[in-house]
Amino acid sequence: MMISCARYPYYPVCANGINYFSPCYAGCTTRIDGETFGNCVCAASNPSSATELMDLTAKEGKCDSNCDYTNLIYFFLILFFIMFTTLANAAPASVVTLKSIPRVEKSVGQGMQQIIVRLLGAIPGPIVFGIVIDDSCALREERCGYDNGSCYEYRGDDLRMNILILAAAPKLVAIICYFIAWRVFPTHDDDHIHQIEMEEVKSEPKAPQGGAQKLRRPKLGPSST
Repeated sequence: MMISCARYPYYPVCANGINYFSPCYAGCTTRIDGETFGNCVCAASNPSSATELMDLTAKEGKCDSNCDYTNLIYFFLILFFIMFTTLANAAPASVVTLKSIPRVEKSVGQGMQQIIVRLLGAIPGPIVFGIVIDDSCALREERCGYDNGSCYEYRGDDLRMNILILAAAPKLVAIICYFIAWRVFPTHDDDHIHQIEMEEVKSEPKAPQGGAQKLRRPKLGPSST
């Protein structure tokens, strides 16, 4: 018998260790209590008898995850390392900028650096991460005939890998850029520049000694009556 099941509303149930979109998709025809459905014929993998087929039930909600928590620990450790390097990168980035540009252009360089960070990081960053997260959606809510609603289910493996790659790739690019700056751009040391400026001041011609003398006001004595 063919049963037509609707895609709305989303009402997940767990039957035989498998998540189903709704009791209808599991083939459940009866409701035993508030959280249990019976006669879930579509949830039977290899039923040996009709009695076993009729005894299959489904529980409201998703099945318990049997993932290895060791991988979750590794994921959080890597994510912590990425976040730590992101926050610890502020001071070295400023030092590299100050050492790579002339002294007279340091303030302009710092301003341009902040503008680039905002334009390439702070503004498009949430948008790019949102696109990656949406791309990992396996089941999305249908609105007005289109799958443009909220995401019901995500592909966990794809979501983890996409977020880690997206977070780690800019770090690798930043390390390469730091190395190029270290090898290519000269180091503008403030002490060396200050020494050059002092030598230039000493080499300037001095003003002549016999200049115009400063006029002094005569002292006024006591007035005579």
